[in-house]
Amino acid sequence: MTGNSQHVWLFNIALESQSGEPVAAELAEQLLDEIVSWAEDHQLQIGGGYRPPRSEELAAGPIFVTDESAAPECLSNSAPGVRRVS
Repeated sequence: MTGNSQHVWLFNIALESQSGEPVAAELAEQLLDEIVSWAEDHQLQIGGGYRPPRSEELAAGPIFVTDESAAPECLSNSAPGVRRVS
């Protein structure tokens, strides 16, 4: 991949169930397969992968927010470069 930041987009996403139940590894694999397929269909390169979170990453609490008024500004739709998907 290029080192030119104008030619690259970086995504840092988390996959969490709305119910709080564990997400099967097979679902994470299926999502990554879809992303790779989409990238290839658009003649794009993609690098990266997925892993379970480390304990320090979970310390902040759940990612899924049910009460929009409680969402931190960094998770709001108005924050630059942020698109919330529900």
